[in-house]
Amino acid sequence: MTARFGRGFVPVLHRDRSCAPSQPYPKTYSLKPGESWFDVATTDNQKEHYVRDRENIVVPVGALVARTSHPD
Repeated sequence: MTARFGRGFVPVLHRDRSCAPSQPYPKTYSLKPGESWFDVATTDNQKEHYVRDRENIVVPVGALVARTSHPD
């Protein structure tokens, strides 16, 4: 399976991850240097989708993609 990316097509990778319920969006745009996204306020007006990683920890999809797309 492929998906369009720019002017070409790239393979779609499938990783077997279980979904977790969507959560209120952490206002990461308000982070200051040295702060963690765990500490910021959230808003119910926006939602973020989460998945469970191999250790069954609930993380944002983007964090899991960033973590698993690096070869190290």
